[in-house]
Amino acid sequence: MAAIERQGQRYEINEMGFLCHWQAWDAEIAAHFAAEESITLQEAHWQVIDTLRNHFQEYGIAPMIRMLCNSLQRKYGPEAFDRTTLHHLFPGDLAKQACRIAGLPNSIGCV
Repeated sequence: MAAIERQGQRYEINEMGFLCHWQAWDAEIAAHFAAEESITLQEAHWQVIDTLRNHFQEYGIAPMIRMLCNSLQRKYGPEAFDRTTLHHLFPGDLAKQACRIAGLPNSIGCV
């Protein structure tokens, strides 16, 4: 199994580059994955990441985009996040980029 070594920590990753153990995630690996995607993490990214991780921890799956937007809008205000904003924050494949940076498994039809 492949792994990434950062700051003395070893993170096992699968063949698609996602963490094998979502509980092993930390801000260091998030920054590493974001840099690989040419993303500089800002406050809005962390808000999305925290919301994704909280939902995953509670339900065992990443939320659909609409549900993610609704959760973010409830927490940060109705004009805070919409689909366009999310795609601007994660300009590649939203589901894959956001979940990978958040340390979650590769989403299948979610986010």
